[in-house]
Amino acid sequence: MLGFLGCREGAQPDPYRVATFEGQADSVSCLLAGDGSMVVVSDAAIGGVGGVYRFDPESYALTQLAATGAQFIALDDDFLVAGSVPGRFQAVPLFRVPLAGGELERVSGIDGVRSLATDAGAYYWHQRGSDGGIYRFDPGDGMLDLMFATDEVRGDLVVSNGWLYWAERQRVSRMPTSGGAPETLLDHPSEPTELSRPIAVDDIYVYFGVDTLTNPRLVAVPLAGGQPLEVAAVTRPPTAVAARDGFVYWAEGEQNRNEPMGGRVTISRRHRDQRPAEVLAERQNGVSSIVPEDGRVFWCD
Repeated sequence: MLGFLGCREGAQPDPYRVATFEGQADSVSCLLAGDGSMVVVSDAAIGGVGGVYRFDPESYALTQLAATGAQFIALDDDFLVAGSVPGRFQAVPLFRVPLAGGELERVSGIDGVRSLATDAGAYYWHQRGSDGGIYRFDPGDGMLDLMFATDEVRGDLVVSNGWLYWAERQRVSRMPTSGGAPETLLDHPSEPTELSRPIAVDDIYVYFGVDTLTNPRLVAVPLAGGQPLEVAAVTRPPTAVAARDGFVYWAEGEQNRNEPMGGRVTISRRHRDQRPAEVLAERQNGVSSIVPEDGRVFWCD
């Protein structure tokens, strides 16, 4: 199927499409570069055309930075850092490319990533297998460190104010980006739940989805730990979560579990201290990411 980049601006009643990705797009993810322009990664399915693109939200211009797709992306000053799981469509496992344009540079010694974050010039990712764990890599000195051995990370890695956050099957944890023992913020060992892939962090909470057959919901837990708070009851665990300026944004679908990218998808938001939620858009394709930006909300579907 095609990949799309959509937008809802201010009080405008209707969302609109700002970019279309030709070819067999398997997934599309997006985030904001430091100068306010959009960086979009389209991961091509077998036989499709993938690539890393820079999107200008003012002119809607798309500029290709690299002709290879990726599943995970992060920003490091003037670079886009991107990666894929091992063997994913023959994509480069982990690479970086200048946001201003230039040659793709492979980060050596890495076989593949399953989530990715950056902070102060260092790269963080999770990989599975016999060497499963959360790793830190400094491209300046080439040092690679295993920060925490685990094969249970199922969600995103998020860096915020010197802390690295992640979700496992039934646990939300954090640890200093400089290293140290992980702290458990939430643990439900007796509840038959599984936390959803996307998580988001603001100055007060970590937001994530809880997947149960009877009570899926969007939940927040304080950064210092404590009792979880229900942000919203949802029809399915969120496929995308974002937080900015006191608001939390999420996408939820009425998908069949065997067809995760089909069915109607609703993009909503609510202030963390207020109810009810506001529906921003309804889509027919699965939404893989949401980016709030100065009165506008972008998403990829």
